[in-house]
Amino acid sequence: MVSELLSKLDGPKELLLITSAYHLPRSLACFKKAGVKVDAFAAEPIAEERRFNPYTLLLPTLDAIGIWQTLIREWVGFVAYWFAGYV
Repeated sequence: MVSELLSKLDGPKELLLITSAYHLPRSLACFKKAGVKVDAFAAEPIAEERRFNPYTLLLPTLDAIGIWQTLIREWVGFVAYWFAGYV
């Protein structure tokens, strides 16, 4: 759809893709399959200072569990897109 729209427009055919860091690989794969050249920018990256002590190494935080849930959802989404032929 996007490649068809871009082919009808005059002007640059390169895009800047801005999406969440987790969603970026799936989005890039879709645009690559469609033949659309994009530069990517990951919004809302998740990074923090690592703390190495027994408590943080043995007990997951609620934030970590939420991050894993998001990551697994993106993996499932990528596989679903692959089966559907989007990537």
